[in-house]
Amino acid sequence: METARQLLKQTLEAYEEKAPKAMAILEAGFEDATAVLALPEKYRRRLRTTQRR
Repeated sequence: METARQLLKQTLEAYEEKAPKAMAILEAGFEDATAVLALPEKYRRRLRTTQRR
């Protein structure tokens, strides 16, 4: 999760002047998009693919 936050910060800094609306949307949806990272790996794997194992 820490890596994801660092990458978000870097992306926001790099593109906030070029694409401010896109960066606002990215920042607003970050917590929702990364919520799956709090789950155990076996559940994350199942959620990220449509293939059943």
